[in-house]
Amino acid sequence: MRWPDDSRADAHRSARDHPRREGQVPLTRLPRILAALAATPDAEAVVHWGSELVAVPAAPGELSLRLRAGTRLPLACRRCLAPVDVEVAFDRRFRLIPDVEEVADRDAQAEDHDVLWLDPALDLRELLEDELLLALPMMPVHDDCPSVEGAAPFPVGGSFQAQAGADSQAEETEPRQHPFADLAERLKRGH
Repeated sequence: MRWPDDSRADAHRSARDHPRREGQVPLTRLPRILAALAATPDAEAVVHWGSELVAVPAAPGELSLRLRAGTRLPLACRRCLAPVDVEVAFDRRFRLIPDVEEVADRDAQAEDHDVLWLDPALDLRELLEDELLLALPMMPVHDDCPSVEGAAPFPVGGSFQAQAGADSQAEETEPRQHPFADLAERLKRGH
């Protein structure tokens, strides 16, 4: 098993001797995260991570892994496309099992954790990067975009409905136009 800090260790020995680990991974070592960024991060930018790996007493050969990480990333604001710093973090649980044949069935049944094969080549840095990518927000936005003058504030926290209600009130004051009214008149006249 390879840890995010590039050290390698037997998973069962790690669970017994060093069940808790933590450290930092430079963002420059996570190429898929770098590809998702709107700006080049500082050279000192890191992902802080921690893990807990323990044997599962009721299931010989299986391990329970808790992996968590957090960082601040410059993502593209979906309104103005300028970089916006966003906190990205996750805290996930995994069950590592030795039988690759059982992984799919056990994963489908598990609700509070994902099931992975306890592959000797398991790379926890890749797993950390996968989980960070999944934790990225779908719509990162500034609270107030610096480069969009006169833009309407972005609806946050369910205010789309309030905006829709205001739009429908504005429509009630204006006469409603029917696009086929002229066609209906012509058909009545026989043209």
